Amino acid sequence: MPAPFEYIFYPSRYAPSLGHPQLDICLSAVSTQRFFDMTSVHLPALVDGRLELERVIHHGAAAQTQPICPGRIVMEAHNGDRAEAFSFGGEMTLEAHDDYTIGRIISSAPIFSLGADVLAPVRLMMDEVLALIAKERARRHDTDEAFWSRLAHLTPYQLFLVMLHTLQVNGARPPGAQPSPQYDLIQTAAQRAVEIVRAQDGWPTAVPTLTEAIEKHAQPSKDNSPG
Repeated sequence: MPAPFEYIFYPSRYAPSLGHPQLDICLSAVSTQRFFDMTSVHLPALVDGRLELERVIHHGAAAQTQPICPGRIVMEAHNGDRAEAFSFGGEMTLEAHDDYTIGRIISSAPIFSLGADVLAPVRLMMDEVLALIAKERARRHDTDEAFWSRLAHLTPYQLFLVMLHTLQVNGARPPGAQPSPQYDLIQTAAQRAVEIVRAQDGWPTAVPTLTEAIEKHAQPSKDNSPG
């Protein structure tokens, strides 16, 4: 039986549209000659305590679920073409069939489709999100496992709000500073996202920056504190 589709982004729960709640990916071992039939998907995941892009292919195994870390999701077609998405974390459930495997990625935060345009606002914003996470990881000198364990205290939706707030705080420029065109695109995209979330979900009274959120979960709990 041929693969029923290539990949599907589910309709956004926001209006205007802001990302997607689910991404389904269909993987096959042999090309079906469709426009974008996929052989593999690469997911950000902790592998032996290190953050890696874990490759998932059609394998015919029983259904299973695995957590994914925030980052890019790279889908690869049989002809070598690639498509990308961005997730703030979540999980993928693999549903195996004889000739194909369906991977369902679900997140409480919007999953963003990343087009080929490297200067598209959504791609620039997600590149900046990854850069901020990498800077925080380097600043703390943690192992990957320790850092992502702390970050995992935040749900994908909470991390989404934290990153939007961090983008706005970090984007506050001093008077007279000349912003780059990319700066303006990122700030406009972040502000638009905040406005859409605020209109539909409301906006929390207090949202920490990424540094503040990591610091909070880096502190020892009261149960483990001395004395």
